[in-house]
Amino acid sequence: MNLRDVLEMPGDTMISVKFARELFEGVASPDDAPAMLTVAEFARRISMSGSFVYDNRAELGGIKLGGAIRFPAEAVEEYLRQMQRER
Repeated sequence: MNLRDVLEMPGDTMISVKFARELFEGVASPDDAPAMLTVAEFARRISMSGSFVYDNRAELGGIKLGGAIRFPAEAVEEYLRQMQRER
């Protein structure tokens, strides 16, 4: 992934500012890209159904990439922390 790839991503795609800056500065490489999870992988990690994750994808940090929905791996930890705070 390079800066051109990032600029050609759909407008609702989110990447970290740090990663974008590193791409721009030529410091980052494709291997540095954040890990992305599918709906099924995300659901498995939070012990919920795939339909729950899909239905709540925006609130859970889902990103539409082409025809697919992906979640940054960090979104799992954020969701679990949020659930702990609401207890």
